[in-house]
Amino acid sequence: FGWFYFDIKNAVKVYNGELPPEELGIEAVDDYTLRIYTEKPTPYLPALGVWFAVAPKHAYEQYGENWALDPQKYISSGPFILTKFERGVGHKWELNPNYKGIRRPYIVEIREENLPKGLPAYIAGDIQRISIDANSPAGERALVNANPILRAESHPQPPTNTDYIGFNTLPGKFPPLDNPDVRLALCKAIDKETLVSEIFQGFAEPAWGILPKGFPNYIGEQLKELDPNVYDPEAARQLLAKAGYPDGKGFPVFEMWIRQPDASRMALCEAIQARWKENLGITVELRPSDFQSFTDTAFKQKNAPIYFVNYSLDYYDPATFLNIFRTGGRHPHEDPEWTAFYDEANAIMDPEKRFALLQEAEKRLVLSVAYYFVESPFGIMLWPCNLKGETVQPNKDG
Repeated sequence: FGWFYFDIKNAVKVYNGELPPEELGIEAVDDYTLRIYTEKPTPYLPALGVWFAVAPKHAYEQYGENWALDPQKYISSGPFILTKFERGVGHKWELNPNYKGIRRPYIVEIREENLPKGLPAYIAGDIQRISIDANSPAGERALVNANPILRAESHPQPPTNTDYIGFNTLPGKFPPLDNPDVRLALCKAIDKETLVSEIFQGFAEPAWGILPKGFPNYIGEQLKELDPNVYDPEAARQLLAKAGYPDGKGFPVFEMWIRQPDASRMALCEAIQARWKENLGITVELRPSDFQSFTDTAFKQKNAPIYFVNYSLDYYDPATFLNIFRTGGRHPHEDPEWTAFYDEANAIMDPEKRFALLQEAEKRLVLSVAYYFVESPFGIMLWPCNLKGETVQPNKDG
């Protein structure tokens, strides 16, 4: 995830070993001030701190990287400190007697432990909330729909992530995936709206770009009209024939690596596999994988020809999704022209102008057919009607 910080000055070169870490654009001005330099103006810079933690150097040197898993070695600069840790069983956090900061806690102890799961546990009051989604048992979904109390306690949540297919376009790696006509054929052979509707049963929105529906700067209705998002099997067959593979003859058998698929995502990938076979006459084998194996093969070694993966927001700005497609990031696809356009647009400090150009960048991303955006899943959260507090109050967007 080094690419997450590529906005910071010299981060790319430090990441690639071309400069020493001391050249990274971060400095301690004094004991209380951190200064960050960026390659270009970065309007969302504070949001990059979402995964930015300060850790004590001496703890690593004295105890190793697992210092934070041992209450006897744990060091805290916040209002709580770890007092119990049992892997897979539970943790306990208590007030840090040495904390003198402004984040005064409302509670004096936090326990993390294994709780009962499922709708029966929610109905019994053993847990305070539960999410119902496409992978929930059909009986639980039916019960929520039939019970007026459970329906009153149901709150649809906006999608915060997008699943997409990526193609390895690196020269000489997996021909003919480096041919845009071939990738466009693969995209146009998928009836996305139908598959998402049938498989997710109302618990996902079709994805026309990387930004999920409802996210800032979403333009799904415009992206929907772009050629890669238009289902047209006949046009797909013509494109494949133009590339030299009429009716799929002679087309290589590729694997599609799938990162940690749940039941609905696996069903979706199987349906896509079937559409490619039915509409184009080609065979794609599915390779469900654990997170580590997938990441090493698809993104580090760049040895997956086709891959199916999810990306979720880290902060509320379009850059949280679009940044990952820059050349030199995580994908086996290089597009310096798109990256240059995006970087210039992303650095504009006027929000209106910046958002307009980022919309154009997302359109170009779709038209590159290096990626095919499939769906953005979401859930229905249930919580008791008498639960009170800021977290259950609708914001300006509902």
